[in-house]
Amino acid sequence: MPTPVDPNVSVDDKLAPSPSKARAAQRKLEALQKRNQALDLRLFGFTYQQIADKLGYTKQAAFKAISAALDAIPRENADRLRALEVDRLDRMLAILAKRVTTGDLGAIDRWLRISERRCRLLGLDAPTKIDATVAGGMVIVQCPFDPVDVTGPPPLLAGVN
Repeated sequence: MPTPVDPNVSVDDKLAPSPSKARAAQRKLEALQKRNQALDLRLFGFTYQQIADKLGYTKQAAFKAISAALDAIPRENADRLRALEVDRLDRMLAILAKRVTTGDLGAIDRWLRISERRCRLLGLDAPTKIDATVAGGMVIVQCPFDPVDVTGPPPLLAGVN
């Protein structure tokens, strides 16, 4: 025998989640939005502490939220995001190129910071190898690079006008 139909209850009411489930879903949505906002701020260059202060996280919670947001990005999207960021950094370097070749120290400093970020993003930085020995109570450190000639423009920029 079919169950009686209550004319005071709509189909939507029967399909709607309970109030506690609705509140839990709303909290989860707000947490995801906050996590994504933290990632956006990090992409704009905010520090973890600045993100924590702005969004009401602790510094550690901000780091965890950003890590979780990055982990949630499918691999293909992460590769596209990385390519987009590299393109953005390349455009910044192109804007600075002329000022760097004229010896503008501020532009050179900015160039180096952007270049460092680009290398980290692409995984180009090799681990630093330092040979250190102790001789007569003194530590002698040998650096694995040659002195740099700073009298002219960097070789990368030699042809930029």
